Amino acid sequence: MSMLLSQNDASPASFMKLPQLEDARILAVLNQIEASRSASWRLDDLASTVGLSPYQLHRRFKLVMGETVGDYVRRTRLDMAATLLCRGYTSILEAAIETGYGSQAAFTRAFSRQFGVSPAAARKAVLKQMPIPSADHRDFARATRPQWQRRVPLIAMRFHGAHADAPRHWRRFAVYLQRLGYDLSRANAVGILYDDPGVTPEHRFRYDCCIVDEGYPAHLVGAPLRRQSIGLIEFASLDVKGPYSMIAEAIFGICNVWMNQQRRAIGTSPAYELHKRAPWSDSGVFEATILVPLS
Repeated sequence: MSMLLSQNDASPASFMKLPQLEDARILAVLNQIEASRSASWRLDDLASTVGLSPYQLHRRFKLVMGETVGDYVRRTRLDMAATLLCRGYTSILEAAIETGYGSQAAFTRAFSRQFGVSPAAARKAVLKQMPIPSADHRDFARATRPQWQRRVPLIAMRFHGAHADAPRHWRRFAVYLQRLGYDLSRANAVGILYDDPGVTPEHRFRYDCCIVDEGYPAHLVGAPLRRQSIGLIEFASLDVKGPYSMIAEAIFGICNVWMNQQRRAIGTSPAYELHKRAPWSDSGVFEATILVPLS
């Protein structure tokens, strides 16, 4: 999926592109930030929870992530705001509130600095350049259903890179689990998509490879692994089967056809892939249920 919006900081030059995120303290900080996407985080508070001074956390986070804690929080929230505005029905004020801004004016200033255009102009530009839905997109929309998903505990590994890199992430993830002694023949795989490939630059796209947590002991869940979960919320659900590139097309069908037809808005939770066959296999065929959050 091509970029819908360009960003002022889209260059990967300062980003240390890691195949996977391994720093336990940085993972712990990301857990806190991502658990509440609208909370006001202070560097001092985040540092104290992981046993570092504010200076140490600042330096370590920038080295690993390629941006400061403040820049990361601001960028990911504004990326989410852009997704809320450009996919489905969300007003500018609602997008501001959902992403932690106290006023529409403050949100508009921050958004304009990040994307070079106001929220209203961004929405208008995206709608103008949005590709016309194909017959496949309309088929995806017809097959989409709203669904409440039960809470599911997960064991996750964080990767960065283009959404299209996910098959390679899965193979790396499987090799790591096998080395630890996990039985992959019985594992249920889940992918977590935190970002919109039409908004977030591909070198900053966040993706978690996961398996359902069957009660694995703590010594098998240390960094780069961490515990995550699917939240108990409403999703738009769609079953897909084919090459991994089909997942992005399916999400487009959900967000830009089904949500418009149903007058629904996308939520701030991540999207999920509930895989029905091992995504680390070399078959090239992915079969999964796609869950896109609804507000």
